[in-house]
Amino acid sequence: MSTLQQDLEKIELHNFAGAEEAKEFHGIALHRFPEKMRHFLRAYSPICGEIRFVTEAPEVKVFLGFLSPNVKQTPIRVFQGNFERELPTGFSLDNGKVTVLSLSAKTMLNRMNFEEMHTQTVLTSMRSDALPNKGFSPNVWRIQFDQTPTVYFCGLDTGGHPCRKPLPEEKPNYKYLSLSGSVGQFGLDVYNATAARRLGLDLWNFGMAGRNLWQPEYADYVASVDNFDIVTFMYGMNVIPHTPGAEIRRRMRYMLTRLTEKRPERPVLGIPTYPCNLDRLIDPEADPYYRPYLELKEIFREVMEEFSANANVHLIPGESLMDDPCGIYCDGLHLSTYAQVLFGIRLAERMRPFLPENPE
Repeated sequence: MSTLQQDLEKIELHNFAGAEEAKEFHGIALHRFPEKMRHFLRAYSPICGEIRFVTEAPEVKVFLGFLSPNVKQTPIRVFQGNFERELPTGFSLDNGKVTVLSLSAKTMLNRMNFEEMHTQTVLTSMRSDALPNKGFSPNVWRIQFDQTPTVYFCGLDTGGHPCRKPLPEEKPNYKYLSLSGSVGQFGLDVYNATAARRLGLDLWNFGMAGRNLWQPEYADYVASVDNFDIVTFMYGMNVIPHTPGAEIRRRMRYMLTRLTEKRPERPVLGIPTYPCNLDRLIDPEADPYYRPYLELKEIFREVMEEFSANANVHLIPGESLMDDPCGIYCDGLHLSTYAQVLFGIRLAERMRPFLPENPE
């Protein structure tokens, strides 16, 4: 077994169903979807995928590659459990290179363990009762990726200290699946990631920019990997105006059928779009997207109501989650970081009553 394969045995690749050996950087290419489905959907973003591991090493080095045809850098985010680590200003992965991420375990979480004995100042760790009792154990290192493809795991160095995958009890109790268009894919502060952090949930982010077309093949894939406790379901505007309303209705019904057929008691929360540029046009009838947009909203409402009769399906009005038009970018549709966080916090409060029990 190669050194890289040995390292791979020690880590968990979360939200990466398509991790494959790659000649680039002699690494493992990290993809959210298996190869066939990835190419069918044209969904290559690693958004909210994570590398996770547990070690008592005082210092860890993670070797990460990044390759993109038109992006120079991509950011990452690092957590110890639920706590975000501050990275050096401007730190990112550089296109075409292997970047070494060096992490010191000496923080307020556990720095007493690594304090040199000869220092006169005694620094202690945070009290255990001050740590949150939901989400992740502070023992779990989590390296989280942005939406920019393609990233590679190229190795791990713990200085000889043992390293392992997180245990179930070191991770959140509940699994959250987010289905959405581009709004759920762009940036490290996407609304679904914010909602998951707020509630202490383990997130699988299946957001797809420009590709959320509810294809039956996609619905079948979602059903094949489905072990989630709660689902949020948001459509992408890219289904209009090229997909007829009858086809949209058929696809949405099929997706909800696959989401509810085995576990009708599992909450599936549908989020129609929030008010956007198409709701604020001077002359809406002159816009070719306006009528299909209204039809899409009505189809969404009708199908959600239809399925709510026999399953735990609920509609959450988009305007209840995003009511500040200044949070929308100048393209009139996508959410700024401020709006993503606002949206996510409000969504968490709407999700909370539907969880099997209070995760806190």
